[in-house]
Amino acid sequence: MKRSIFKNTGQWYKGNLHSHTTLSDGNLSPVEAKELYKKLGYQFISFTDHDLYYDHRKELDDEQFITLPGMELSASLRSEDDKVTLKTHHLNGFLGTVEMQNNKRNVPIEGKYLTPRKFIGKWDGKQVAQEMCDQLRDYGMFVMMNHPVWSRVDEVEFIDTKNIWGLEIYNYGTELESNTGFDSLHWDVSLRRGATLFATATDDNHNNPSLPDSGGGYVMVRSEALTHESIIQNLLEGNFYSSSGPSLFDFGVDEGCLYVECSNVKEIRFIVGNRVGDGRTVRAGESETICHATYPLRGHEEFGRVECVDETGHIAWSNRIKLKG
Repeated sequence: MKRSIFKNTGQWYKGNLHSHTTLSDGNLSPVEAKELYKKLGYQFISFTDHDLYYDHRKELDDEQFITLPGMELSASLRSEDDKVTLKTHHLNGFLGTVEMQNNKRNVPIEGKYLTPRKFIGKWDGKQVAQEMCDQLRDYGMFVMMNHPVWSRVDEVEFIDTKNIWGLEIYNYGTELESNTGFDSLHWDVSLRRGATLFATATDDNHNNPSLPDSGGGYVMVRSEALTHESIIQNLLEGNFYSSSGPSLFDFGVDEGCLYVECSNVKEIRFIVGNRVGDGRTVRAGESETICHATYPLRGHEEFGRVECVDETGHIAWSNRIKLKG
């Protein structure tokens, strides 16, 4: 029986889950950023300003574009002389469903700056990440771990954080800035350990004139409506894919094989767990492209995911599909 990772109802909506404005260190106002992303073909954005929570829905939402309230919480490990930042944790919190909001234990005060945690010389990075995640969840939010490569954190300091919804595996801004935007490795490590963890691609845009960091990473959410409740519910369920360019039309299991249908690309990568040798890359011939591929399963595989890579190196990432257990 064919089993797709995506629902067969609703339509696709394009969004950015990591964005900054003049309310923190961005160069565009929320209004200007909305208009830019609307022109780029997006239908939603989350303004995740640093250590500040704002809800822009009343002032900015319309029938074609909505905003998802959120914030980016931060902590840092500084050198003994407090002159250099050695490591950081940046976690995004997104306002959850009505049910999650009703169950919140605390309330983020709109516009109140939350002083970032700072540690001198040493820290327990694992504990700090967990405390930050718990704090955001107490606000009725779900949580994404941001750009761990850029943050210079070690695997042990974040990979086992409990109740994390997503990991930012592509950050367009940090990739442009310092070649630190990719991190599917730690995602796969988590999946191999049995985690239910979704992956995202974002911009982390600050819109500095010297760094054009808008429109490079995004999520495509399959949703019944362009409303906060519907978009959030489908994000929570993993009914989306991430991309820096290609489109992913379908991915799942059919007749004992993983299958994928996508826009024209140069190669399709099946990433499968958990044995050495699992997975395969299917490449198009010279001067050709491909838009579908299959991977025969042998029965022991625990999960599968796919990456579709176009001629320019841009990638679409599916979330993982569970195959056993």
